[in-house]
Amino acid sequence: MVDAVAGADVYEAVVFDNDGVLVEPPSREALVSATRSALEDVGLDADPRAVCRDLSEGDVESLAGRCRREAVEFASFCQRAASAAFEAQRRELERGRRAVYDDVAALREFDASLGLVSDNHPQFVDYLLRRAGLDDLFETVRCRSMTPRALERCKPDPRNVRAALSDLGTEDALLVGDRTADVVAAERAGIDSALIERPDAGDGTVGSVPDADVDPDYRVQSIAELRAVIG
Repeated sequence: MVDAVAGADVYEAVVFDNDGVLVEPPSREALVSATRSALEDVGLDADPRAVCRDLSEGDVESLAGRCRREAVEFASFCQRAASAAFEAQRRELERGRRAVYDDVAALREFDASLGLVSDNHPQFVDYLLRRAGLDDLFETVRCRSMTPRALERCKPDPRNVRAALSDLGTEDALLVGDRTADVVAAERAGIDSALIERPDAGDGTVGSVPDADVDPDYRVQSIAELRAVIG
């Protein structure tokens, strides 16, 4: 790992994470409240904090097992959980409790092709990009649908990262994230990584990989600083 230095490297493409990189992450309270609502709607008796964690980590086995034991259709729960999470996040944005970072404006100065790979639901990411006027910036956007088949494709699983690279037509790329899971996903996809360590960003436990030997290629504190990495 090296700190960002002027002209350190040039990449054909830069792929960004969303939450914690482009926009402030959702509050844990909002996501737990949304999970509680989804559980109540389908009649599933479970700890909403534990289920929220399983959803964040893509633990399909645990979630499917909970539904199976109480005769709840897994697909129906996933659909309700996705809808509730979208509404909770939309309200946070509209009420000013969550915002796009100011330094996202620096993306328009990048010469490389830009992509976005998010573990958030495509409905929310599409809404966010349109609301923030960023939907013209990214040549590809890959998100994690909250369905039984796609739920487990959260980073550090590299499948969505590899799909984005295929869309961009290059493997000469840098993945920019704020969690250890992003760094591991980049390693598994065979590309470099940059870890954004924003001041006051929290403890980074959501999306972390316990005991992972994580060593990003670059550490920066903002997207503007990242410009020094890619030239």
